Amino acid sequence: MRHLILLLAACGLSTGALAQLTGTKTIDPAGSGPNNYLTFAAAVQALNAGGVGAGGVTFQVKAGATFTETIPAITASGTTANSIRFSKSGRGANPVLQLVGAGANDAVLTLDGADYVRLDSLTLRENLANTTAAEMTEYGLWLKNGASNNTVQGCSIELSRSNANKSYGVYLLDGNNSANRFYNDAVSNCTSAYYLAGATATYDADNEIGTLPGGRSRVTQIGLSATGGPPTTTIVYAVYLKSQQRVKVFGLELTDVQGPGSVYGLYSTGTSNSADLTDNTLRNVVSNATGTGIVEAIYIDGGTTSNIFRNRLDGVRAGGSTAFAVGIDVTGGSTSNVVNNFVQNVAAPASTAGTAVRALSLRGGTNNNVFHNTVLVEYAATVASNKSGAFFMSGANTPAYLVNNIFVNRVTGLGTGGIGAAFFKATNTLTTLSAGSGNNLYYAGAPSAEHPIFYGANATAPALAVTLTDFKQLAAPAEQASVTENPPFVSSTDLHLSATTPTQVESGGQSLVGGTGVGTDIDGEARNVGTPDIGADEGSFQRSDLAGPAIVLTPLGNTSSLTSRPLTGVAITDASGVNVAAGTKPRLYYKKATDASSFAAANDATGNGWKWTEATNAASPFSFLLDVAKLRTAPAAGDSIQYFVVAQDLAATPNVTASPGVGFAGTSVAAISSAPTRPYVYRVLGFISGVKTVGTSAAADYPTLTAAVADLNRSELSGNLTFRLIDASYAGETFPITINANPGTRPTPATVPRAVLIQPAPGTGPVLLRGTATTPLLIINASYVGIDGGTAQNRRLRLRNDGTGAASGVVFASGRNVAISNTELVAGSSTTGYGAAFDAVVAGRLANCLVQRANVGVQLQNNCDSVQVVGNVIGATAAAEKIGTTGVVVLSSQHFDVRGNTVAGVTRASSPAVTGVQVSGTSREGFVRGNSISDITHTGSTTATAYGAVGIRLASSDAAAAIRVDNNMVRGVLSYGDDGFSFAPHGILASSGGGYAIVYNTVALSGTMSGGATPQTSALLLNTGVTNAAVLNNILVNNITSTPAGGKTYAMLVAGPAASTLLTSNSNDYSVSGPQTALASIGGTDAATLPALRTATGQDARSVSVAPAFVAATDLHLTTQNCALVGVGTPLPNVLTDIDGDGRSTTAPVIGADEASICITAVAQAQAGWQTSVYPNPSAGLLTVAVRGAQGALTLEVVDVLGRPVHRQLLPAGSEVSQPVDLRGQAAGVYLLRLSNGREVSSSRLVLR
Repeated sequence: MRHLILLLAACGLSTGALAQLTGTKTIDPAGSGPNNYLTFAAAVQALNAGGVGAGGVTFQVKAGATFTETIPAITASGTTANSIRFSKSGRGANPVLQLVGAGANDAVLTLDGADYVRLDSLTLRENLANTTAAEMTEYGLWLKNGASNNTVQGCSIELSRSNANKSYGVYLLDGNNSANRFYNDAVSNCTSAYYLAGATATYDADNEIGTLPGGRSRVTQIGLSATGGPPTTTIVYAVYLKSQQRVKVFGLELTDVQGPGSVYGLYSTGTSNSADLTDNTLRNVVSNATGTGIVEAIYIDGGTTSNIFRNRLDGVRAGGSTAFAVGIDVTGGSTSNVVNNFVQNVAAPASTAGTAVRALSLRGGTNNNVFHNTVLVEYAATVASNKSGAFFMSGANTPAYLVNNIFVNRVTGLGTGGIGAAFFKATNTLTTLSAGSGNNLYYAGAPSAEHPIFYGANATAPALAVTLTDFKQLAAPAEQASVTENPPFVSSTDLHLSATTPTQVESGGQSLVGGTGVGTDIDGEARNVGTPDIGADEGSFQRSDLAGPAIVLTPLGNTSSLTSRPLTGVAITDASGVNVAAGTKPRLYYKKATDASSFAAANDATGNGWKWTEATNAASPFSFLLDVAKLRTAPAAGDSIQYFVVAQDLAATPNVTASPGVGFAGTSVAAISSAPTRPYVYRVLGFISGVKTVGTSAAADYPTLTAAVADLNRSELSGNLTFRLIDASYAGETFPITINANPGTRPTPATVPRAVLIQPAPGTGPVLLRGTATTPLLIINASYVGIDGGTAQNRRLRLRNDGTGAASGVVFASGRNVAISNTELVAGSSTTGYGAAFDAVVAGRLANCLVQRANVGVQLQNNCDSVQVVGNVIGATAAAEKIGTTGVVVLSSQHFDVRGNTVAGVTRASSPAVTGVQVSGTSREGFVRGNSISDITHTGSTTATAYGAVGIRLASSDAAAAIRVDNNMVRGVLSYGDDGFSFAPHGILASSGGGYAIVYNTVALSGTMSGGATPQTSALLLNTGVTNAAVLNNILVNNITSTPAGGKTYAMLVAGPAASTLLTSNSNDYSVSGPQTALASIGGTDAATLPALRTATGQDARSVSVAPAFVAATDLHLTTQNCALVGVGTPLPNVLTDIDGDGRSTTAPVIGADEASICITAVAQAQAGWQTSVYPNPSAGLLTVAVRGAQGALTLEVVDVLGRPVHRQLLPAGSEVSQPVDLRGQAAGVYLLRLSNGREVSSSRLVLR
């Protein structure tokens, strides 16, 4: 034994390596004793071999020690209570870990599937002896294969930017790596500091990079070295965040990021991303390109919700002749909140490319909220044609809600062709600027063509607003309370405001109570709730009252009413107060559009000019009454009524403003010399109702649907309206055809709604509405609108958009009670466009439609509520007509019902993955039930093109989503595969969220998976981070064959711990076949057999493992040969029917989507020739056994599925014997009835309900 101990010590191991490690160990090259390891590698080897025991293990690493060695990957995992910790011991420098040069793709330290590991105060660095690319280290710390719940705190990672293979400080890839924390760490001298790359289908969640009290989180000297290193075309990402849900980067100090091409500071991308980027400082982010190069400090591309709060950006510079410099850039995503940021010193002085400088930029996204930011652009241009914008918007359909921002551009050196604008837009219109935008400060220097407040690019007719007044006219009704001045910053490098210089910033903001992130300023100081300051800095500044009251109102809509109208909720605020004295109270001015624009006319029906009424109350929000009795003539259908609101403040010389304000002039509310150029207006509508025909016939009411809808939009519904299409095709349409909200609709259930219906006329053949448009063919921005093509068996309405743009959809709907039924929806390409999109729809319905040739078949988005997608056929067998990405998408919606659809034919050969039905974002409280899903195939066959395929994907961000997935049949899901499970085929995949009920589904996968070295496929995958899933009564069959030897086929794959992932799991059928299979993988450990699976889950007592007999490979209904699945289901009171609507047993249901009538009789022939009949079967417990042809008495025995006898009785001798058998005391389930005469045995299956 002594010799063995000496041998272990010589290898750097202790005898403790043979058992679980607990307590405190040391790693000290000069140490001794049974609890000391001479090398770091020896400690890791012991840990991997023995694992961690109760209470966890702590390795105290000698301060000042250097370990130059190849350390094996840490594969052992701890738990919350039994964690693994490596930490510095003693005073002195952090212990150093460095590699002996060993080839490409090596890491100083790797966590391979390891959980609950903590690294404290260690230094991971490049070995200076490694001088060639083959020797140098690529990764400081590499987390892969689902490494989760790890903490790295107070550590330093120092690699080499000279590594031609690129170097990464912290690298997350190859599996779902979630809930990892990187606090108070310093990363330097790398190509990329943090590279967190989850997969599209199985993304990471809850990773954090940040600063805790008392520490600093730093990133410096990132990018490409001036000498050596990766190719100069390499894109530099200081912090790269892809497919990261709920990722947080906070308190990070990021400095000195450089490269010869494209350079990014914080880069967030991926449809599943939701990122909080808060309280970070980014300085000296530079592109050194001499020609084309892009440098961006913060870049947001896609995702659900991104919060960019309280960041400080300084020194974002591009030196190239055609380069771009951008501070904050939002190019996509559901919701982006950009609040309380300082952006300064963004410059590209030598560039002649487009808008070279975009300090704060919006180029995409669905909801962009930009509040309380302070932006200063200030540099000396070295080319006269240089162009810049403190705020930039692209020409795309990008919405922007801008409130309380400071946008200042003080660029010098401009000449002909140069622009230094406060607001620069890539097109000459402002249609996507929210009407509520305002209370911003814009300044671009002395007004001139080179220094305008606003510039809208256009090759022939650019929009140039040199002055604020010009800008307000372009932006109306938005921006009417915005101001201009050169704000008194403390300095050009400190964007806080001087407390000694009067400024309009003081109390000049709009109240944003309840707005995201606006409660405090950039310094964390509380904001004034009612009259906040403009910009990121809230303070007690000196007020400069140069502007009149801010007026915000919601304009009146069109109406058929001929009576007086109230205008309410008009918010009027001013720093010095609003004058509410009689005679100077706020006023509403109005007149018919045909009357004179005179303020001298009598304020009654005798005068030809503007009439007015004072506010009916004395505090904001104000109310007014538009008294039609004062008009010269009574209102009539077709009239347009113009109006505006005016108010004055309490300054000694009053400041007077109007809304709209452009063109207005006056010295008080009673002394007005000029009305607004474009006052508000509402139209007095005529009425429309009844049945109207649309077609080329002379007898038709309208020649085109375009004309019919135009008439609807200028009328008010007085009853139900039906447009009947009488022609076979409609070619003269102008798209999009937009149905606007109508004041005549009846939204309350107490009255009969006034609705609009579009349908083919009775008796007509198929009607085709076809066009080639970059927009949807039909936009429904109204409530109570229906499109009905006939019946599901005879869809007589065909809508087809041959356009191939990203927005080339067929129908886009918003509003309440929008229904589309019995209609064919065909888009232009399986890679672009969509069939039907429901946006913020309440109580909508898509039923019995055929959807083909679209990138996305059907999408619910933006908080749809109570929308049904029922009985549709989505996809096709013909390749040209298939869906390209997803059949049905439910994005951030609730109370949805995706039911009874056939999703068959979703195929593509490149990024991204393909999915039958996907539920993601903040979606909750809905159903995916009774659907038939098949032919979901990704055909990419290389590492670059292979992506996953999923039948049903659940990706809610809500841990209590309350989504039920039941009675679905899923088959034909296949992809090429790649390492891990992210790119492999899965029947049902829950990638995030929780509170899912996955019940009564039948999943059967087959085919061959050829990609990667270690692909993993499953019938059901519950990813790390998924919690409280109920998995009951499912048939989970996976017969996919993996060509790679390291591949694995599972019926169920639970990536995280069973205790938190599975709320309950029981009565499932787990079946796999072929080599490289296991019934399940639970928490990273295979369970090859049913007993092993039960041990791993701690549940599944009633689950079985049999190969079910289906009617056919293409029909997952059950044959009569599935007795093992009968009666072992767990009754669920809320699921009482199967996929076909057949009733389920309330006591002993069948497993799977089909409640089949199987094993109705059981007849067995023994060798001796007797015949047995058992009836009724299934039975409630009282049954009859009939035997014919037996010789002598027989023993009857009933055993359960585990072989345990539960009943025995004797049958008397006789040629024909019939005896009752009473099993009413037994539990519901499957049993075996055996008859024996001592020599021969017959067996019959019976089912108790």
